[in-house]
Formats: sequence, C-alpha cells, structure tokens
Amino acid sequence: MPVLQDGTPVDIVLNPLGVPSRMNIGQILETHLGYAGQKLGVNYICPAFEGSTEDEIMQDLARMAELTRRNVLQAYVKSEMGLDVDFPKSASVDEMLAEVEKSLRTLGQTRLEEISRIAAAEPVMSVTQMDPDAEFVVLDDEPAHKANDKVYSSIIANIRDNAWRRSGIEEHSGKSVIRDGLTGDTVPNPITVGIIYMLKLEHLAEEKVHARSIGPYSLVTQQPLGGKAQFGGQRFGEMEVWALEAYGAAAILQEILTIKSDDVMGRVKTYESIVRGDTMLEPGIPESFKILVNELRSLCLKVVVEDANNREINLKDIDEPMPGDDMRLARSVGFS
Repeated sequence: MPVLQDGTPVDIVLNPLGVPSRMNIGQILETHLGYAGQKLGVNYICPAFEGSTEDEIMQDLARMAELTRRNVLQAYVKSEMGLDVDFPKSASVDEMLAEVEKSLRTLGQTRLEEISRIAAAEPVMSVTQMDPDAEFVVLDDEPAHKANDKVYSSIIANIRDNAWRRSGIEEHSGKSVIRDGLTGDTVPNPITVGIIYMLKLEHLAEEKVHARSIGPYSLVTQQPLGGKAQFGGQRFGEMEVWALEAYGAAAILQEILTIKSDDVMGRVKTYESIVRGDTMLEPGIPESFKILVNELRSLCLKVVVEDANNREINLKDIDEPMPGDDMRLARSVGFS
C-alpha cells in the first residue's frame, strides 16, 4: 500500500471517479475533518446543515499542517542534526527556525560544516580547507565560528525546505504527498488522505446471483418479468444492443429480442425443438410489435401486414395458439 511521508500506510485506496459520479462532497469534508481531528486531538460534531464551513475546515487544516511541521522540525533538528535546542511549546515554525539559527551561530567551523552537509546546504569550508582523505572529526571544545550570514541563511532555508517536504501536507488543498510502498518513489501528484467512517456495503454479491431459463412473463407485453424476487430475466437495453451490433452478433441479438423475450409462439416452438433435438425454426412476430400496431390503431391509423403477393395477413392467425396446442406441447416435451 502507499505510505505517507512518515511511513504510515494508508488502509484503503478509493477510485477518485466515485466522488463526482455520486456528487457526495460530504465524504471529502469528512475526510479532511477526520484527519485534522486526529492530528489535533479534537472531536467534531457536525449536525445536518450546521456543520463546519469550508473556511473553517481550511483553518483546521492549516493548524494541522503547522503542528505536523513543528513535530517534524523538532525531530529533524534534535535527532538527525544533534542540536540541543529547547523550543517553547507554543512556538511557531518560524520561531523554532530562529532558535535553530541562534544555536548554529554558537557552533565551530567543523560542526557547522557537518550540519550544512546534513541539510544539503552550501559548504562552510572552502575547497582548499578540505582534505578528502582526512577523517571528519568534530571537537567538543571547538570555538564558535563566525561565518557569513549567507551561510546561516542557506542552512536555515534548507532545514525549512526539508521539514516542509517531510511533513508532506498541503494545507491549501488538504492533500498529502505519498510514496509507493514498494519502490519508495514519490507519487507525482498529491493525494487526498484522511480519516473517514467506512462501512461495509449492505449489498452482497451472494444475494445478487440469479439465473433464469424460462419463467413468468408479463401479461401485457409477454416479456419476462424483472428482478430476482419474481424470478425474472435480465434487462437488455439500448447500450447492450449497441454492443452486440458492434460485434456483428446478429443471430444472438435476434434471439434476445424475439424468442428469448416476447415472441410467444417462437419461444414455445424453440423450447420444443431444443427438447426434441430438432433444428430451431425462424423467430415469429414479437408481442411488442402487436402492441405497437394496436397503439397506432388507437390513433386511427390502419396498419396491415402484407405478404409477397400484397395480400393482407392477420397477425392473430399467425401466432395465436390453436386449441390443444398446450397439451400437444406438453406431451412432446415429456409431460403427460
């Protein structure tokens, strides 16, 4: 998992597309407030319509960033640089840096050079004073070295930059700098990191699994009912049709829109052919087409179906089951 600058791994990585698609800005505010509350040691109570405003959240993020930088700077100066500096509890980062500069001005030349190397600042000693083969030893009783003010400014500026970078927080955006957990490389863009209540989704895949071969049909449209509770079929919408069209799956698309849907006689004959092992017949006329014809007739529009010889065909004569067809079908598929 990715880690923060202090090595803390994140628990969950979410797809950022889930935020604008749901238009749930509350989870972003909760993430920022939770992070600030954990760092500052405070709790937030946010009733509906009376929660923290954006300006208040940004102020808390600025306080959190200041506190984090204070802690990072204190650990950096005392542990890594070995400077014995006492910082007041209420001191700001700028005041702490001023105390560090005072301490630097009391150091000898060799010790100051060591601090400059740690901070990756400009060298204190000249090239002629340095012996690459000599051992770098700092004497305890080394007298204070009065260097140029530019040297101290360079060291303080680098200490400040290092502390800022190690804190890894951008208070203006509320985002954090994170690293790859395997390689340690810094992720190019800052990421929103925080603390939020993440609950388990109520919907489980186990409850969603559903399959149907034949089942109940709508009385009006003769199409399969919808939903697992009604043992219904899977809805096949426009975009699914476009997908099959793009692949050129004409036969599959024809079956889905006819015998697997509302072609009443077609699905009965197809079921019979499958049981007997015969060749499947051509699909018939879908029930939805008959509904369309009836709706057009309600608008006083006469719609007729003609054969190749321009003779009118009665749709009822084609697909209406004859008396006894159900019993013959039942016997043909093995039911008595």
